[in-house]
Parts: sequence; structure tokens; C-alpha cells
Amino acid sequence: MKKKRENAILMKLIRDGSCTIRQLALLCDVSYKTIQNDIKDINRKLGQNGFACKIVTQSGVGVVLGNTGDECLDEVCALFQDKGEARGEYDKEYESLRIAYWLLLEDYVKMDDICEKLALSRTVTAELLNQSKQLLKAYGIQVASKPYYGLYAKGTESSIRIFLFEHLIRRSGKDVACLLGDSQINPALMEGVVVLIRNHNVSVTDEILEQLLCYVEIMAIRIRKQAHIEAGLVERDVTSFESILSEKIAVTVSYELDTRIEEPEVDWIYRFVVGKLQNKASQDEETDSAVLESVFHAILELCQEKYGYDFSQDIDFYSSLSIHLNALFKRARNNNYSINPMIDEMKTYSLLAYDIAFDLSLLINDRLGVCLPDDEISYLAIYLHLAIERKKRNIVPKRLLVVCPTGRGMSELIGYHIKKQFGEYISELKTCGYYELDHVDYSQYDYLFTLKPLERTVPLPVIEFALDESSIKSAKRKVLGKHDKLPLLCMTPQELFFPDIKAADKPDALRQIIERVGKAVKLKESFYESVMEREKIVATELPNGFAFPHPLGTDMAECSFFSISVLSNPIRWKHRKIQIVLLTYVKGKVTSDLEQFYESFATLVSNKEYAVSLIENPTYEKLVEVAREISRLIH
Repeated sequence: MKKKRENAILMKLIRDGSCTIRQLALLCDVSYKTIQNDIKDINRKLGQNGFACKIVTQSGVGVVLGNTGDECLDEVCALFQDKGEARGEYDKEYESLRIAYWLLLEDYVKMDDICEKLALSRTVTAELLNQSKQLLKAYGIQVASKPYYGLYAKGTESSIRIFLFEHLIRRSGKDVACLLGDSQINPALMEGVVVLIRNHNVSVTDEILEQLLCYVEIMAIRIRKQAHIEAGLVERDVTSFESILSEKIAVTVSYELDTRIEEPEVDWIYRFVVGKLQNKASQDEETDSAVLESVFHAILELCQEKYGYDFSQDIDFYSSLSIHLNALFKRARNNNYSINPMIDEMKTYSLLAYDIAFDLSLLINDRLGVCLPDDEISYLAIYLHLAIERKKRNIVPKRLLVVCPTGRGMSELIGYHIKKQFGEYISELKTCGYYELDHVDYSQYDYLFTLKPLERTVPLPVIEFALDESSIKSAKRKVLGKHDKLPLLCMTPQELFFPDIKAADKPDALRQIIERVGKAVKLKESFYESVMEREKIVATELPNGFAFPHPLGTDMAECSFFSISVLSNPIRWKHRKIQIVLLTYVKGKVTSDLEQFYESFATLVSNKEYAVSLIENPTYEKLVEVAREISRLIH
């Protein structure tokens, strides 16, 4: 972590020239004092490795990387790149998880032993232990103590295994080895399962195979501790491909552990396999076809009526999503959902698709009587994102005629610049001189571009431009129906920017923000309750300190809006600390303007430096500056 911070500090100074220590503290999510110490360590390491440059303070500017001279900055950066070294300082979340694993994998754990293993004080360890208890409590697992023995965890075996599995698969191989410690199973078992999968005509992605191996390893670890799964977790179709495969995996585990595997353990494997592994020979087989058709029809209707997207003719969308839904129904019946390690990326990269997917999940929940988790919602978003992108590609390419007053060389240069900006949006580009316009067949073109005003009338829309990137980008927006206004602020007047929210927690923050929004926009009385209801289903926190709450219901406000609130201090949303709250409400179908808004939104929340700049300087002027920079990036 320390090396990552040092690298981030250097990259920021090399790119931007200067910044304040407070900005660096916000960027790295550490204290002001920590950054000061990091700068001292960076300067010490630079000197030890023969570099003359160093980080210095400049009055009225902040800190800068000075004395760079002729030094190779790539070599400077390489010195601080994180190459997987051991953690420099303790990570509270990770250390809390380590304690939870010790409680689950060992019979008893004494407080003094935890302090010694972590090399931390008893006070700090007690704080971490409390966090561990909260992690376990979310899975129905309690921490108790027995005099003279120590602490231990108690809960149903299925809850313990699910906890171990869901937290393990989101970690790196190095973390997995550390968390499991001496409990790890002989690699021969994993190799045996892989061979079994390859020899039985099984269709499975690398990601699911890795998860299966983790799932089986946790099962084997628990069986070795004489901890057996409870009976009656699933109803297994013993004639199915999934059941036969589960039995064979159980035999492999039995052989490697030299112990008998009972039927409930086969059920436990079956619970994972159903809806995730397929027999290649029967890959297209569908179950619940009536329910599937009903759900898919409702999905198409929702996308059309609420968002304005007609996917009824998109064969790729129908075929790929139908296969996914068929497997999802199987997983839902067995309450064993897929884990998406890229969930944060999916949310930030395509918020529009994720929002549609959330609405679809409510529809599926209602039809099937289930509650889809955030991971499954993010998987649905992938198919929606692809369908939306295919819609964008259906834009009819434009045919451009460019009037160039000079020779062939300049014509080719102009053509190059226009093609670079328009890309696939143009099907033909022809340049001609002013005096050639009398002989042009205008029916072959859609727009005429000119470097200087025309002194004649032509039967085409005329767009004047200059030979620079911003001018050509502006011309592109006119041709494609995009406006020069800033998409991020299309629903954010100054009265919806709140730079001074002082809140104790999430409900307090949302109450204050909604009260302020209500002074500028007419809201339904139940707006706050609707937002909180949505938060209960899936928390709207994102990486980089952002949250994007919005109501669950429809007709909750008189118009669409996007409010931006900067909190005086970060608050815990669910798992993450949040300091910028983006309360959003979209009313009506998605238009091209809204598509650009969502694209701008994704750019905003994916870059922590935007959060840092707004927290450091919470003004509407800074927001406009950020919005302008985002607009330049996406157009």
C-alpha cells in the first residue's frame, strides 16, 4: 500500500506539476501527516538511488518535483512501482478478514495470539476484532468465548462455507494463501477436479472454474475438520448432468481426503454446479421455457416503455440474454448466485445499463419470488450495455463534402483530421475547390464543410470550421445532433450543487440533501422513503468516494435532476467511505442527451482525482471546470 501511495504521489506531480499535500491526502485516502512522511521517504529513496530530483515545497503552490534536470522520469517511477511486495502497513479491512478466517478455521483463538500474529496493540486488535464480528454477523455467524480456551465462531455450516467462499474469491492468490494458511488442501485435489471437468465434455468459463476449485477446496477443508454440511439444502435431480458431475467431484474429494463423502455434501457441490456448468452436448436445452418467454417479454416492454430502447429486433440480445436467464433461473432456485469480480467496473463503466438491469432484477424478483444480489444485477447489465452499444452503431453514416480553397496537400490534411474525429460516422468524404461547386451532384452528400464563409447558396446544410481539433469536434457534434453544452450539467443548475453537507450517517445525509433538492424541484412526499427502500435492496456506493442514490418508484419528481453534494467529512455508506453524493432522478425515456449524461457520469465516478478536486474546492465553478474537462474527453 505504501509503495502504491508513493507511486501515486510521483505520478500526480509529474503529470500536473504541482499540488497541495491535502490533495494528495484525499487522493490516497490517508492523513496529512502520512503524506508528509511519505514525501520524506520518497526523497530519501531518490537520494539513495542516485537521483538528484526531490519533492520540495513552493510557497503559494504546494509541493513540486524539483531538480529533474536530464533525469529519466520513467526510471524514477520504476523505483516506486508496486511489484507485489509485502504490505507496508496494515489494511484494516484485510486484517479484520484475517481474524474472521482464524475464528472459522481454528477451534479456538486467544486474543493475545491475535495481537502477536498481527504485531498490533491490544487496543487496535480489539477494534479489528469488532469489525470481524460485524463481517461474520452479516452471514448469521456469532463470535463467542469459552473460559481458558478463547474465542470461537458458531453458525450453520452452510453459512460458514458461504462466508469463506465469497470473501476468498475476491482476493488475490497471495491473499488466499495467507488467509487459508496451513488449512490449504493438497493441489492434487484441484488438479483432479480440473481433469474431471476436461474429460466430461463440460462447458465452463475460466472464471467459473476458478470459483469451483475454491468452492471445492473450502468444502474439503471443512470436511477435514469434521464439519459436515446440513441435509436438505437443495432438491437434487439425480438423473441430471449436474447431479452426475457433482457425484464424480465428490468421489475425487473422497479419494484425496481418504474419507467417505455423504449425500448432503454431493448436494452442496450440486448447489454450485447448477446454472454455472453446462454439458456441451445439451447446451441449448432450456428449462422453464414458459416463464422465460414471459420474463423476456416483460423485459422488452420495460426497456421500451421506461427507457425508450426497442430491443425486439436485436437477435444477439435475445439469444445471449435468454441463455443467461435460463441459467440464472437454475441458480435462483438453489440460492447459489454467481459472483462478479468486476462488479465495480461494470457499475462505473455503464451506469445506464446497470440502472436498467436493476429495474429488470425487480421484475425477475417479482416473477420468481427471489431477490437477486448485486453481482447478478451487474451480469445482466453486461448484456444491456452491449445492446445499447449496438443501437449506437446503427447511426446512419454521413456523406461529407469539404470545400478546400488550396491545393491537394491541404485537402488531404483536412480529410485526415475530419476522418480522425468522425471515424465510423462517415461513409464518404470528398474535397473540392470553391469553383468546382457548380459541377457537384449535391444529392450524393449530406453536409458541406467549409473553411471560410460561402458566398453562394447550396442545397445542403453548411458547417463552417477551422483546422483545429476543437472546431472539428464542434462540427461533429452538430452533424450527429450533439450539443455544445456540458452533458454532465444538463440537469444540474447551480441551486442543485450543495458544497457544505454536514452529516452523521447515510440517512442523515440523504434527508438533508432531499430537503434541499425539494426547495428547487417539486418532489413526491415519499421521495426519501423510496430512496431508502432502494438502498436496502442494493447500496449505491461506488469506488473513489462517490454514491449515486435515487428513488425506487416512478413519478417521484416533476422533472429529471442531478444534484451533487460534497460532504464536510466522509461517512460510511455500507462498506465504503463516501464524501460525494450524486442524488439522481431521471424521468422519461433515455434520449441522446441522457446517453451523453450517463457517459459523462461514468467518466466522473471512475476518476478519483475528480472527487479530490471537488472535495478540495467545493464550488460550482470547479464543478463546471470538471464537467468541461469530461466533455472534452468523451467528444
